[in-house]
Amino acid sequence: DQDKFSKLLADEEIRVRKELEDVAIKDPATNGFQPKPADYGGETDEDDTAREETDSENTIVIEEEIERHLNTILKAQEKLKTGHYGVCEKCGTDIPPNRLEILPATPYCINCAE
Repeated sequence: DQDKFSKLLADEEIRVRKELEDVAIKDPATNGFQPKPADYGGETDEDDTAREETDSENTIVIEEEIERHLNTILKAQEKLKTGHYGVCEKCGTDIPPNRLEILPATPYCINCAE
């Protein structure tokens, strides 16, 4: 099972990193990510400026959520290496394998996730 979950987590990491590249750029100064600014190009009027600001704010929220998910995946991969994978972080019970197949990075059993 460890190989199966390792593959699921690796595949999820690749998918999430691609999503992150769509909305953010790597920041070499912090080794983190910065949201890509909205840019409609050319001359802009007040409506365009407002739309750019709204889109930029939305991109920030999306980027932060994707980055949180990536960190959850990386944490799950570390747990897999150390033998702590599949144990609920809240109650300490084993997370059922069928839940891990659907949400391989989940840190919680179904009861604690609710």
